[in-house]
Amino acid sequence: MQYLIKNKLLLFIFIGIQLCFSQSFVSKHFDITNGLPSNNVRCVFKDSRGLLWVGTENGLSLFDGKGFKVFTVNDGLAGNDIWDIVEDKNNDLWLSCYGKGLSKFDGHKFINYNTSDGLVNNYIRTLHVNKANQLLIGTQ
Repeated sequence: MQYLIKNKLLLFIFIGIQLCFSQSFVSKHFDITNGLPSNNVRCVFKDSRGLLWVGTENGLSLFDGKGFKVFTVNDGLAGNDIWDIVEDKNNDLWLSCYGKGLSKFDGHKFINYNTSDGLVNNYIRTLHVNKANQLLIGTQ
């Protein structure tokens, strides 16, 4: 009986400590009602300026902390299905537009590349910029 009381007391103390010192994190849910072009998010990238870029199956979104600005093929993207985002040392963003090739965004305009420009495949799944500032491209 005394063993049971000690275990209950230890459990009570442990739960009390957990409640006193546990952290709660504030989070906010974003979806198409908040300005995302799609609820199917493929990638998220924080650039060197601290801006958050979200690649979705229906376009690219820039979140500045207040709201979203959406970029699509109508703005010059090669395709709307964005699978990966990286930034090079020149602060240019590289975007894999799955099935449509590659887009480079310099902050003002998009420059697009596909198999006719030398890409092995337009179905780009992943991107990486190495220490020599070379863009490595992983395709299907």
